[in-house]
Amino acid sequence: MEADDSRIKKIKVEDIQTDPVGDMLVSGDALKPYMLHYAAVMTGQDSDSTLQTIAALPIEKRYLFRVAQCLDWALADYDGETAKLDLPYIPNLEELTKKLQMRLWQLNNLLSVVQGRDDTQSER
Repeated sequence: MEADDSRIKKIKVEDIQTDPVGDMLVSGDALKPYMLHYAAVMTGQDSDSTLQTIAALPIEKRYLFRVAQCLDWALADYDGETAKLDLPYIPNLEELTKKLQMRLWQLNNLLSVVQGRDDTQSER
């Protein structure tokens, strides 16, 4: 099967917009072992030692644990009725909706990865 090149666009790295919260988290110590692994892979270096470092991390230092913990913090007290009280007072509901849709796409993607399904490239 041939790739559909009509959707591929060339852009400059400096033109890529990233999430400021994600930028902050990536620059912290928690992701350093993961970033070192990616750097080793991208430069053709041996990545066995970086994988061993990741494997030795305690559960509370792991990426997936951090994501799950943040979801707990964000959604543990979710209540649709309380959310409805905010709706009339949100100045840009469309922007909030887009943000929530993006996070939903990310969560679905994460579930696909964790469950070993090969549908992580589905469109947003």
